[in-house]
Amino acid sequence: MCCGALAIAIASVSPALASKSAPTQQPEEVLQISSISPWVSASGEFQVRFDPTGEVPPGSILTYTVHQGLQPTRSQTLRDKVDGVIDGASAGKVLQSPVSKPLAEYGDPAAGSVLTIPLRATPDQDRLRVLLPKAGIHPVELVLTSAEGPEIWSQVVFLNRLPTNYSTQQQDPSAVAVTLLVPIETAPSLNPAGLAAFGVEDRSRIDAASTLLEEVPEAPLTLGLRPNTLDGLVRSKEPWAERFVNALTSALSPPESGPPAAAQPSLLTMPYVHVSTAGLVSTGAIGDLQREIALGDRVTRQITSTQAQQGIWALDDTLSPESAQVLAGFGNTAFLVDPAQLERPANLTEQQTMTAGSQLGKDSGLRALAYDTLVSARFADSGVDPALRAHQVISIIMAAWFTSRSPGFESFSAGGAALGSVIVIPTTIDPAVISALEPSLLSGGPLQVLANGAPLGPASTKSAEPVVQLAPVIAPDEAVAVTQTTETRRQITAYRTMTASPESEVELWTRMNAQTLATELGAAQRLSLHNSVRSQLAANLAE
Repeated sequence: MCCGALAIAIASVSPALASKSAPTQQPEEVLQISSISPWVSASGEFQVRFDPTGEVPPGSILTYTVHQGLQPTRSQTLRDKVDGVIDGASAGKVLQSPVSKPLAEYGDPAAGSVLTIPLRATPDQDRLRVLLPKAGIHPVELVLTSAEGPEIWSQVVFLNRLPTNYSTQQQDPSAVAVTLLVPIETAPSLNPAGLAAFGVEDRSRIDAASTLLEEVPEAPLTLGLRPNTLDGLVRSKEPWAERFVNALTSALSPPESGPPAAAQPSLLTMPYVHVSTAGLVSTGAIGDLQREIALGDRVTRQITSTQAQQGIWALDDTLSPESAQVLAGFGNTAFLVDPAQLERPANLTEQQTMTAGSQLGKDSGLRALAYDTLVSARFADSGVDPALRAHQVISIIMAAWFTSRSPGFESFSAGGAALGSVIVIPTTIDPAVISALEPSLLSGGPLQVLANGAPLGPASTKSAEPVVQLAPVIAPDEAVAVTQTTETRRQITAYRTMTASPESEVELWTRMNAQTLATELGAAQRLSLHNSVRSQLAANLAE
């Protein structure tokens, strides 16, 4: 992996994904789910919609069985329970007798059948509705059998029954703030001649990102787009590079006519290249770090006419306690990190750092939220159909909501910890998964994308958030790199004061000089860039 920030995102996903068993539903199966109700009110209707199919044998019977709500134990959280059922663990005790009907009674399979399960909260309501007296996550087993009896398809979904006193509202501070974080980064993109240079893997990654932005242009994605990558793509005249720039600028632009889009992607503030924030700070090069961030912001604004999100720092695998304090001085108050980057007290589990906010240092005013590695793995699991995948992700995240907002599965309480879930998404994700998830996040329900891409709602005023610290890191010595960069910058500044050279030429040299601090570059590569800039300066002065 060429890129540090991207590497941390992928590393966060892979171990959990590798531990998952093979998914139940496969593309060749006779029945596929097109959508599932993300949650349902106490007297609402739970629906499972199926894709049109001509593969179901005539007379096939669909049986559904609603189970009792899942309960945490001493050794397993509610979230663990949901994840276990997805992996094939027992769905628990049956709440009601199985209901069996010909699939055709739910609609012509060739046109798409719809299973509807109406609910009631009290015994005195319509007895034809399923009685669910408590809120919670109820597994629902679906089994399709042929007319002769053998099972030909099965799946378990989750009926997330909301508390009776809960009502939806947009920008609800008690909701789980969901961040769909998409890293988009390549190797440093400018060669010593100042031309764009991308490898085969870089192009593949960008092609996938283009497809994603074209297919779901209004999805509320947080794009961790490296400014140096974007810079190189704009300088490249290759059709694939222009395709990405067009897809990006189109997705970030408001509609030319009609009502405003319900949502759209946003950009994360990032340094121009992937620098070692720990290394620069330990070397005393705080000014260089600030220049990298400012240049990154300037490049993205010039190209996209969009201001990146402020106050959120993410995709930094070099972060140290010291560099976090410096970044806080630049205005960053929320740090999204890999779980392994946090040191936590014994009474705080890793899972809790991924589902709720923590103080990054006691009374510091800074907050931390770890990437949700389990949800990220589930989201990226290409072995599961998109609609079912989105539903599983919703149900896992809902477990944290129920645990905090309705711990007794009775009534809803808006107090408690600020909840969040940062899903790190590879550019190769099937856009259909995001399309399946997006409506739920924009519906004003328990899971939401908050304004300005906030990864957490406000901290509770009733109880302090747990305190975590960033794990110490061994900071690389950046003294030589910084000294070389300082000298090249001095020469560029002197040249600018002595000549009337086109600003575009000076700006290119400035960006090439900034690129030399990229962690991916070795000493020889850095020196090559410096020598190129300095020789061009000398040649121009000699004319």
